Formats: sequence, C-alpha cells, structure tokens
Amino acid sequence: MNVQIDPHTEEVFVAPGSNQKFANRYNQVAYNNELAKERRDYLNKIDTIIHRNWEILLGLLDDQITTIKSKEYLKGCGYDFMYFNNLREIEGHYYFASYDVEIREVAKKKYELINLMSYE
Repeated sequence: MNVQIDPHTEEVFVAPGSNQKFANRYNQVAYNNELAKERRDYLNKIDTIIHRNWEILLGLLDDQITTIKSKEYLKGCGYDFMYFNNLREIEGHYYFASYDVEIREVAKKKYELINLMSYE
C-alpha cells in the first residue's frame, strides 16, 4: 500500500502507482496552474519595468539613431538601471538593452542611447 499526500490539497490518499503524487487529475492541473501563475506574476513585474525603460529610451531617442544623456536625466525620467533584458560586450564596452534599444556608458555619468531598429 502506497500512501501519499497530495501537494495541492494535502489530502492523504492511497496511490495505485509509486509515481502518483496527486489524488486526482483535477488537483494536478490546479497545482500546476497555481505554480505557472506565480511564475507569470513574478516575471510580469520584471517585464513591466523593462518595458517602461524601453518606452523611456524610445521617447528620448525620438527619431534619432543615437543620443547622449546624463545619468541624472535618465533617472529623472524614471529609467531603472537595474533592469534590462540583454547584455553584450563589444571591444570592452558593455551594452545594456531593453528590447531593441541599447544604452552604454560613454563618459562618467554620461550614457549613449542607441536605437538598434534604425540600423536595419
């Protein structure tokens, strides 16, 4: 007799197989949906910040391919330097990207914004 505890309902049940972890299919689906929602909610918070950064950079670039702004100006616009979704290094320069817009430090507290879509 294989006694298990369902991770979703914490109900004790007799499992017919050694690998059965849930009392029924409904509990398994509900448990996995709950885990997936927690992951989605967590990632959504991060992606919201990255998206806001992207909108700020695009707004500052306007129709330009590149522009230079100070760190204080970017922070004043609401840019969060802790969040980005791509990082690359070219010839010792680090480029931090929010989707298709990159930012790199060109001088102390001066940053170059680069619209990658303009290069296509």
